[in-house]
Amino acid sequence: MSRRRVSTPDAASPPNLRERLRVGTRDLHQAAERALDSDRRLADRDAYLELLERLWSLHQGLAEAFAGRRFGAFDAARASRRKAAALAADIADLSGAPPAGSPAAFAFAGDDEALGGAYVQVGSTLGGLVLFRAASVNLSVAADRGGRFLAADSEAREAWRSLVETLAARSAAGPAADAAVRGARQVFTRFRDVLRA
Repeated sequence: MSRRRVSTPDAASPPNLRERLRVGTRDLHQAAERALDSDRRLADRDAYLELLERLWSLHQGLAEAFAGRRFGAFDAARASRRKAAALAADIADLSGAPPAGSPAAFAFAGDDEALGGAYVQVGSTLGGLVLFRAASVNLSVAADRGGRFLAADSEAREAWRSLVETLAARSAAGPAADAAVRGARQVFTRFRDVLRA
């Protein structure tokens, strides 16, 4: 009796673009988390303010790079503007002044790279919730004073859900997926470098 060979998906192949981005950026994600130095920056008000300034630079730069970009229901420009505005409000709460410095520069070679960059930027919402808990205990910030960015309101959480749906519907293979990974790696690298500086 002959057996028919049943093909199974390659276990090493990610099932969708979200998983491909997660796997393809793991090293830089970990490096950015180390550069964040959250134990130190969430224990001291001046260090926290300096962190917010650096994050504002990154998110304001992404807001400019995402101008006019939409991916299905996900509006990358709106999500980025909201993050930058929350950071600016947090900085004003703690310092009484607008953010100092200039936006970080990002250059995406098309929408696929920008989508990968959005994965990093919007995905930071999840990590922010963990950091918010520490900042609220150590620094007495709140979701409406000094902790808006980290607290992630319902619209920020909805932006993540919308982006996840967009990524889950896209293939993990091919030139578009390769470009998305390049964009995500660019943003993680920039985050790492700005946070480390």
